[in-house]
Amino acid sequence: MVLEGKNEMLRKALISTMLEFRKVKPTIQNVCGIPAGEFFFLQRIHELSKDGDVRVSHLRDAMSMTMPAVSQFVRTLEEKGMVQREIAPNDRRVTLVTVTPKGKQILEDSQQHFNHMLDRLIQQYGPEELEKLIQMLDRLSSTIRGLKEDFEAICSERTDQI
Repeated sequence: MVLEGKNEMLRKALISTMLEFRKVKPTIQNVCGIPAGEFFFLQRIHELSKDGDVRVSHLRDAMSMTMPAVSQFVRTLEEKGMVQREIAPNDRRVTLVTVTPKGKQILEDSQQHFNHMLDRLIQQYGPEELEKLIQMLDRLSSTIRGLKEDFEAICSERTDQI
């Protein structure tokens, strides 16, 4: 009985914390005016380009995204002048993506501000506490991904009864 009461309290606290994180999300949805998804996508293109040309298919694999999602990000960044897309000269089936000078400048400025914010978090919590938090969040994320299939099966059974 005591354990059930403790579990109920922990369930409520966990839900409350998850809802609070949803409120925090808009704070990090933009990195210096760039949507966070575009920022991280541009950052990944830049990182991959250090090894040479970046194929769209390689980007898809590196980002674990579908090809349509990758194409949409590339198109959006291209329209903003941050990346350039071209057909590979030796294989017309291959599309290459490069970060433009404008994209590099935006990435550099944004990265500097983003790093400053992260450094403030590290300073406030300390490296050891943040390392523990990162390990716990990774573990929580992995556990939730593992439970997702079971949860969806249970919910599907319930909705079939409604």
